[in-house]
Amino acid sequence: MDVIQANIQQTAIPTVSFVGKAIEQEEHQLWGLQLKTWHQRAFEKAGATYAGDNAHIVMNGDWVLSSILNKAFVQSHDTALVVDGEVVGVNGGQGYSDVNVADLIGMQASNDILSRHGLVAKSPIELAGSYNKTLRKTEVPYALNVIRTPMKDILQRQFDSSYKGITDFVTKYFWPKPAFYVTRACAAMKLTPNTVTTLSLILCIAAFCFFYTGQWAAGFISGWLMTFLDTVDGKLARTTMTYSTWGNIYDHGIDLIHPPFWYYAWFVGLGGILAWPNTMTIALSLIFAGYLVDRIIEGIFIAQHGFHIHVWTPFNSVLRVYTARRNPNTFIFMIAVMIMIVVPTAGIWGFYAVAAWTWICIIINIVVVVRALFEPKPLVSWMERE
Repeated sequence: MDVIQANIQQTAIPTVSFVGKAIEQEEHQLWGLQLKTWHQRAFEKAGATYAGDNAHIVMNGDWVLSSILNKAFVQSHDTALVVDGEVVGVNGGQGYSDVNVADLIGMQASNDILSRHGLVAKSPIELAGSYNKTLRKTEVPYALNVIRTPMKDILQRQFDSSYKGITDFVTKYFWPKPAFYVTRACAAMKLTPNTVTTLSLILCIAAFCFFYTGQWAAGFISGWLMTFLDTVDGKLARTTMTYSTWGNIYDHGIDLIHPPFWYYAWFVGLGGILAWPNTMTIALSLIFAGYLVDRIIEGIFIAQHGFHIHVWTPFNSVLRVYTARRNPNTFIFMIAVMIMIVVPTAGIWGFYAVAAWTWICIIINIVVVVRALFEPKPLVSWMERE
């Protein structure tokens, strides 16, 4: 029976309870949510459920943790999370029965006192490390006190933390500042990430129609707004703790499917006619084939080494910023279309440039895959080594 009881304790879902001054106060809100509600969602996403008392985990609700720290803290046991010498959370592990553990919250960490409770003090970096594999970035995990830190600073830090580290240059350099304010507005209006994704889909279809008929200004406005909302929906999901499997499929499914349709619309909008051999048709075929081959190459690398090709070396990460994906390709083509005002054939040459850049990037990635076969195993991302 003891063995069965131990097994039940090991497989039970961890529970969490909260203490603190700000947790019940109306004025402390994160992304349109009461602080307690946000904490409950955050810990649920990290793998724990809320319990009023007798919880495995006791957390000071005055502190907001980064997502990777939240998850690492939930997965730890016999651990006291210590920030600037202060105990902000305790995870006694499943089956932990020390009813006095809540008294430790807010105390200055003392190894003697913690050891008497069977706990080991750990800092955020000791618990979570600095590499976020999901978002392809290195980031020191944070713990911010809502009473001592201005709420706008907390929101900004959470937003920045939700951003992918390795992405295209438009998303990386142009969208962050406006996306922060739009994400806040969406949260305040209680819009769901899937609602934003649906608006993005509508703009995606509109852009296709405009491109198809050669209405370039309307097409690029719709297209860039679509890519902007494609940034906002993910940030809204991560900051409000409303991300889901379906939302991920919905968002990434649209991202995966629509680019070839845009490329075909560019082809038609430029007056292209499917005929073989025809230079425009050849370019379109190269773009379509390249779109498929690129994803096959990336899939092969992930299958072989367990992580994305774009985070293996700093060179691969820099290449990802400009590689032939939707946003860089759209930027190249947009510049070419703008030049059509003085050079009527510039749009066609821009289409050829997209085809050429697509295969230049593919050839580079093929070389990377081949090189990786001869490197000592296992391969490790340069971010994880830092």
